[in-house]
Amino acid sequence: MRWTASISHGIRFITSAFRDDDHTRLPSRLAKNAPSSRQKWFIRLVVLLVVYILLFFLSRGLLITNSRMWLPLPHNSTSGWDMATTAADLWAQFEAEPQNAQPVKDGRYLHVANQHKNSGLNNLIQELVLLAELARQSHRALVVRPLLMDRWAPLPPQVFLGGPAVGGPFLPGQDAPRGISPGTWASVCPPSRVQYFASAHVNAMLGLDKNSEGSEIMNRWADWLGKLSHPCVEIIHGPPLVFDFP
Repeated sequence: MRWTASISHGIRFITSAFRDDDHTRLPSRLAKNAPSSRQKWFIRLVVLLVVYILLFFLSRGLLITNSRMWLPLPHNSTSGWDMATTAADLWAQFEAEPQNAQPVKDGRYLHVANQHKNSGLNNLIQELVLLAELARQSHRALVVRPLLMDRWAPLPPQVFLGGPAVGGPFLPGQDAPRGISPGTWASVCPPSRVQYFASAHVNAMLGLDKNSEGSEIMNRWADWLGKLSHPCVEIIHGPPLVFDFP
């Protein structure tokens, strides 16, 4: 068909701009359709400009925001959440989960206010998984907060993860409270019920420093948090992180 031939010719014309073929060796029928040196540089400039614009919008977080995501998210079989097409939908479904809709007033909770922010996604995800495991071992419900990435709008962690780390249910037989939202924390743990601790003070008390192994940090923190009688515990802002990344 004529239109397919035109598209094929256009693709060959653009790709030829990125090759330094000697067109004098080509048959005359092909050589006359090859782009000139000036056309080559113009095509290269246009392609690079388009790539730069796309990277700029991605870096500014304009393709994914709290209110809209351009790609539909798959059904989360681990948590049971229904398909959602926006990040806001995911967060709304999390807020509607039983532990948020009908929170346990006398439950045990952990809010880590000094979580990593303005960092790479891998660091944020790793820290969240470690904090969720810490909360599980100490039998406390973790406050699940939106991820704060550098130059991106805050995103619900449910965009990237499912299961207990982001407030989903545990496997059958695992007796542990599910993660809650910041709004639920404010409801069940008003300031008068919260016991505040600085991570630097806790590390000193537990004999931990920047050279401590991750397993040692997990075990000592979990043992300490598990033995605390306070229902609502908050790790206040300030260094170091509970699980720091050098």
